[in-house]
Amino acid sequence: MRSLEKLKEVASLKKKLLQGISPSRKRHRSVPHETVDAALLEWFNEKRQENIPISGPILLQKSEDLAKKLGDHSFKSNTGWLDRFKNRHGIVCRAITGESAIVDPKSVDEWKEKLPQILQDYDPKDIFNADETGLFYKLLPDRTLQMKGEKCHGGKRSKERLTLMVASNMNGTEKLPLLVIGKFENPRCFKGVKSLPVTYRANKKAWMVSSIFEEWIRTLDRRFLKEKRKVLLFVDNCAAHPRVPNLKSITLKFLPPNTTSILQPMDQGIINNLKIKYRQRLIKYILQCDEKKMEPNINVLISIRFLKSAWSDVSVSCISNCFRKAGFEDKSAEVIDDCDDEFEEDDDIPLALFAQKFNGSFDDIVRVDENLISVETRSEDDIVNDILGNSQTESVSTESDNDDEIIDSTEFPTFDDGKNSIHTLRRCLEASANVPEVFFTYLCEIEKFVNVSKTKQSTIHDYFNNA
Repeated sequence: MRSLEKLKEVASLKKKLLQGISPSRKRHRSVPHETVDAALLEWFNEKRQENIPISGPILLQKSEDLAKKLGDHSFKSNTGWLDRFKNRHGIVCRAITGESAIVDPKSVDEWKEKLPQILQDYDPKDIFNADETGLFYKLLPDRTLQMKGEKCHGGKRSKERLTLMVASNMNGTEKLPLLVIGKFENPRCFKGVKSLPVTYRANKKAWMVSSIFEEWIRTLDRRFLKEKRKVLLFVDNCAAHPRVPNLKSITLKFLPPNTTSILQPMDQGIINNLKIKYRQRLIKYILQCDEKKMEPNINVLISIRFLKSAWSDVSVSCISNCFRKAGFEDKSAEVIDDCDDEFEEDDDIPLALFAQKFNGSFDDIVRVDENLISVETRSEDDIVNDILGNSQTESVSTESDNDDEIIDSTEFPTFDDGKNSIHTLRRCLEASANVPEVFFTYLCEIEKFVNVSKTKQSTIHDYFNNA
């Protein structure tokens, strides 16, 4: 009987913790104006994620605003109510001056101390980190200064940005396919395209939102389940990353709030390295178009090709070093001191000259979108609608309206064209010295795929099935 009472007590405590009630409180009174309390707490958590300074007077004013929107006309804000609100939720209001500036060294040290225990049951190849970043995918150097620090909440700027979900495992041996989020579900440049080297999704502001995150996690979970793997995936703690229930193979682990600038492996140089390699390709493409007297056609499809190539080029040593810098120690891995942030000298020269042409630096071009908002932020109206139960489905544009996006009018190559190209490429490799054997292996695999696809394209069975 006593054990049953204990179970009820534990269940009650869990319920109160989920409601945001401090476990240290001995008496748990009912919350007056519960909807205002819930809305203000959610608004406060949103602003904390954005590192916006919050004070007592701001909370008082915001509670009145939310009460009006919620239709609670009997609510009166005062310092007594605010003190009780802060005590209920363990809130200490203080100024916030930036992500890295508010990192609590004690929280970081505590996390790094317990991290080995969290990792001990997993192989390094099954420990992953994922993080979003914003990308001005068609940004040219002459527009760098005017867009530096651009928050890009929506409007015209959002047509020129993408959000990337970048993820890899701890030892750098497995880079997950990039998740690319654009503004339009079917950009005009996708006409005739049936396969992409990335996962592409759309959102009206080109942000990561909870629905896209959950779909991505569940798809990944099914893949790892087929591979019979148990995976530990670290992500940051934000509104766009919900706790996804009933995962079979993935255990989601959330990093401590406001510590990602130090504890997130992707933020230690992996994402920056990806952007360097992306813009390296972008600017080379612009230079090639300039030489041929052509107008550069930078659209979502071309940027996806560059992103795939750039991500493939991020080295194992860069990834493993960045995980190590964030406190993820792989004792079995060889320590390589060189960080892969640099690129070859032959590439550096045209990039630097191109940047100088516009009175800027290559570093400006690479880092122009490092503070770009990439995850869903909820407005007051979103919070109020959720509290009141008014669900509003977000619409996504199904077709691009970019006036400056050029459509490639050329026909797609046939399978015979592909076979001829493979033959030409093989001859080119044979005429070159010191070509790795694996290149010929990849070429054989591509040739096999083209031959099988051509056979499947039109057979006698297809004819009778269609008849």
